[in-house]
Amino acid sequence: MPEESQPKVTGLADTGEKKSALILGNYRPTLQVASALAEMGFGVIVTQDCGGGYAHYSRYVDEAWDHPPLENASEFYRELGRFLHSRPDITIIYPVWENCLRDLPQYQDLLPQGVLIAGVAPDLVEACLDKPRMQKTVEGTGFSLASYYVANNWNDLLEAIDTINYPIIVRPVNSRNMLANKKALIAESQDALYATLSQWPGEHSELIVQR
Repeated sequence: MPEESQPKVTGLADTGEKKSALILGNYRPTLQVASALAEMGFGVIVTQDCGGGYAHYSRYVDEAWDHPPLENASEFYRELGRFLHSRPDITIIYPVWENCLRDLPQYQDLLPQGVLIAGVAPDLVEACLDKPRMQKTVEGTGFSLASYYVANNWNDLLEAIDTINYPIIVRPVNSRNMLANKKALIAESQDALYATLSQWPGEHSELIVQR
């Protein structure tokens, strides 16, 4: 490949007999995964971005891969494929970022054959990330579950809150879309809720509100 199209990597690569693992996602859990992989003898590479974490500074991490934004899936996975083809020492991909857990299977043909994706079956991932479905699953098991409602608009949300009372947690049904730049909002009072969320967020068709 021309030099300008080569994947950008910071740190020194061990391209000898030692095998490497690439962790997709830079969060606090990334540190635990990196520690476990390093103890197994892998060279550990993490994504430079995605999650705003600092795992790439850990003593367990050997390299950080500078990549396109993960939100641009097609560009990211094309670059991931080029990166992996240039690095035969990488034998395992470990997705930590939720979008990677969802999307990797549909882009797998861009990746070298023989690279192991450490994860569960895609249908199980979808089931676990489907919050209303999981709520009903928990209910069916007989486990204790705090009262919840699925709201479709602002009035629904306020009525649900009046029914279950504060404190509450409000979460997106579709976790691909953040809610006020967060995965969930916790509010102890109406003032606390309105300080962050004072109208229905247009990018969401449903929200879960729960005691």
